Amino acid sequence: MRTRVGSLLVLLGSLSGCGSPRERAGETLQKVGADQLRADAALLYKNLFASTGPDFTLIKQSDWPASFRVFAPQQVGAYRDGFSLALERQGGLESGLYVIPNQMEIEPRSAGRAQFERI
Repeated sequence: MRTRVGSLLVLLGSLSGCGSPRERAGETLQKVGADQLRADAALLYKNLFASTGPDFTLIKQSDWPASFRVFAPQQVGAYRDGFSLALERQGGLESGLYVIPNQMEIEPRSAGRAQFERI
């Protein structure tokens, strides 16, 4: 797990400029810890999708776990395979982090209007 987190942080650092949202996200990820972020995602996922529901749900800020809030996302969305933390939104496009809950080792689906990096 440490190797994947380290690889992600190297990737985030190499793709970002000084002070960019990606760089700040990498630094915040080190503070929060990928394990804590994914554990919170697993609990939120279970609570949201315990029954059949829509393919996408916008999460109210008051429902965000603390580990999500420290990234200061502009919005958090829930998909059936994980959570999107939108760190940047511009002209109908967004980018940020895609958090796959613990025990759900699947690749997030890409979309034309959204770019997220798997943690």
